[in-house]
Amino acid sequence: MEPSALSALVLRLAEISQSPLVSVNVGKTEATLRVENGVAVIPIKGVLMNEVPSFFRWFGIEATSYNDIRNQVNKAVGEKKIRSILLDVDSPGGEVGGVLETADVIVNAREKKKVTAQVGDIGFSGAYWLLSQAKQIITGANSGVGSIGVYTVFADFSKNAESAGVKVHVIRSGDLKGMGVLGAEISAGQIDNMQKYINGLAENFIKSVANGRGKPVGEVREWATGQIWIAKEAKLLGLVDKIRNASSLTNKNTTKSEGVNTMDNERTGAGQDAAAGKETTTDLVLASQPTATNERERFAALKSAFPDDLEFAVAQYESGATVEQAKAAYAEVLRQRLAESKEENLALKSKLDSQAKASTEDEGADAVKHNEAATGDGADFMGVAKALAKDEKISMTEAMKKVAKEQPELHDKWKASIRPIRQKR
Repeated sequence: MEPSALSALVLRLAEISQSPLVSVNVGKTEATLRVENGVAVIPIKGVLMNEVPSFFRWFGIEATSYNDIRNQVNKAVGEKKIRSILLDVDSPGGEVGGVLETADVIVNAREKKKVTAQVGDIGFSGAYWLLSQAKQIITGANSGVGSIGVYTVFADFSKNAESAGVKVHVIRSGDLKGMGVLGAEISAGQIDNMQKYINGLAENFIKSVANGRGKPVGEVREWATGQIWIAKEAKLLGLVDKIRNASSLTNKNTTKSEGVNTMDNERTGAGQDAAAGKETTTDLVLASQPTATNERERFAALKSAFPDDLEFAVAQYESGATVEQAKAAYAEVLRQRLAESKEENLALKSKLDSQAKASTEDEGADAVKHNEAATGDGADFMGVAKALAKDEKISMTEAMKKVAKEQPELHDKWKASIRPIRQKR
């Protein structure tokens, strides 16, 4: 991957590493194969990885999975209605793991169908590895390609550890094992071994490009310095085939969707080429399909609409819902939650009422017991209440309340008689 793009990615990931949204499982969705007029358009955008973390989409980090590219190419090859394949490239490169296998799938597809690559702004490193396997490479005048090569980075923090008074011992089965352990010195032998490994990967890169471009390995090896080239220089060297100009960005014969463009400098119109029997290539940006920009905007709108329920927003994004559709769905969710809440509240109220009733009756029973120990007129209050409860078949609590209301003097004497007992307790 082109170093400045990698640094930018690392900084972006550092910004979001503590975000609670990283724990939200967005889930993996299979990329949909886009087809227009018999041409399969396969995007190779952003960082290239074997598997793209699901949260990349949420934070607007553009990335493409090698698995998705291989699956789409294979599907396009297998579909009879698809005449050709267009690799739509705008990427700084990415991981080494998976790129060779993907390049092989692309070059094998050329045996069955025409494969063309178009480059947007950049096609660097691993991205160039892939696009170099196309039959034809077309760029814009300001497009950049190249950065052929492989690299890795190991930091030696042994001096920092030594300054801190720490000696790191790596117990290893061989001298080359455990390279890069934090605080341990990296030996010259370890560096030499890693250099051989990197050279081997780079040799695979060079051979793939040579095979894809039909160039001698020695010539491609001269390109493999990590250098990047602007389109004009790249065309002179043979890294690309054509440079599209501004006038070629309008296809007058296309009415189905915006952005169905020609990419041939010599083209004066799709109809003329067809009449002359020339093979044409179209730069497809389908109006009927969601673009990456539109998807990011929809993502941002859903996040803004449901800031307190991000998991719901993620689920709605995955379902393809608009903000309006998501709001309607959320209203139904809230109704369900409210209904459940009412049921819970009713159950809780019933339980509390039962507890309160039991507590009051226990207090009445306790008062009866205390009254039995009381003397004087106070005993008359409980006697009247017990008799009333029996006669009217009401609870003791209700009877006590009724007697207290009708004969307040008895109630006052009863309270006075049991007060000393409660104070002792």
